[in-house]
Amino acid sequence: MPSRQVWFIRHAESMANAGACDEPVDQVPLTPKGFDQAEALANIFTSAPSLIICSPYIRTQQTASPTRNRFPHVPCEIWPVQEFTYLKRLTPEEWILSTPQQRQAIAENYWRTASPDYVDGPGMESFNQLLNRVKMIFEKLEKSQEAFTVVFTHNVFLLAARMLGELSDLSPEEMMRRQTSLYRNSSVPNCGIVKAEVIDGRLTLKF
Repeated sequence: MPSRQVWFIRHAESMANAGACDEPVDQVPLTPKGFDQAEALANIFTSAPSLIICSPYIRTQQTASPTRNRFPHVPCEIWPVQEFTYLKRLTPEEWILSTPQQRQAIAENYWRTASPDYVDGPGMESFNQLLNRVKMIFEKLEKSQEAFTVVFTHNVFLLAARMLGELSDLSPEEMMRRQTSLYRNSSVPNCGIVKAEVIDGRLTLKF
């Protein structure tokens, strides 16, 4: 049985990537540079996908738009491949009074604490919930019969996918402790592509 291709693509540059952004996490738009990146991305395809998948977030849908325009006959579906939202956002006043270093320290402390079931508040997700969500997406893709699926997704979602592929022998606590170094050294750039194959019913990513 021939293998099936899956491309995971991180969204183009968003306003949050470029600096502070007040929009809700699912409404953060692309920057002008991001729109240019999305247009360039659409031109790299040498064949049409059989299915396009986006997260519920605006920035992935805007990134996918030029590709969808190029291949208007290809169906597009919304799957829960959205970014990992694990800390409550600072209020505008707290954001103004904090420094980038302080905000980074808050995030790094979350990962060092390594509490995979911790939920920081309504609408937030635990690390174990993220891992389970990634596993569910993998299972859906493994059962799919599409020959070439393109998934527009987010950076930490892809990092979690990498952890499950390369660090599956570790506990969730240890995965969390490794996240900071993995994030710094292996982040997927905007519009970066992580290719995968489904062979004999198993999805394998090629980082």
